[in-house]
Amino acid sequence: EIRGWYSAAIALFNEALKGLPEDLDDDDTTILRALASAAKGWSLALLSQPESAVTAAAEPTEFLARKSSPLDFWIAVQSLAIALVYSGSVEEMAAQLDRAIERHDSLDERFWIASLNDWRGFAAVVSGES
Repeated sequence: EIRGWYSAAIALFNEALKGLPEDLDDDDTTILRALASAAKGWSLALLSQPESAVTAAAEPTEFLARKSSPLDFWIAVQSLAIALVYSGSVEEMAAQLDRAIERHDSLDERFWIASLNDWRGFAAVVSGES
């Protein structure tokens, strides 16, 4: 990320999505597709394509919230958060983060909560929350 390999990351995740079958009966493959799409969203946001980023990350984040491990969901929700802030949807970003924090808080995952709270603090600053 520091070196700006966003276009290469998008190409890599597109290749992964193209290569992974769309077998909805195979949970592992569906989870990998969701993670690849959400991660692609992160790079799209940083390449000033926030609407495409939201599209790439929103549905996978919802899916992973229901069907996957907390870590998978954490990765996806962070990708969605950056996409939402770049698209100007700070209130939606805050709502998604609040939901993720509540979910992870019940699992007692302190590291994940700290990073989500960091993003949530950013949303509060940007939106002018007091």
